[in-house]
Amino acid sequence: MRIAALRERLRALGALPEHEARVLRDWVQGAPHERG
Repeated sequence: MRIAALRERLRALGALPEHEARVLRDWVQGAPHERG
């Protein structure tokens, strides 16, 4: 999946820019996205 497609999907789900950045940062680092 391309990053642009992932960003579009996150936006379609209602993610704000800061949420999008956090999810992508965690994904790139291989970190779990289970923090509050």
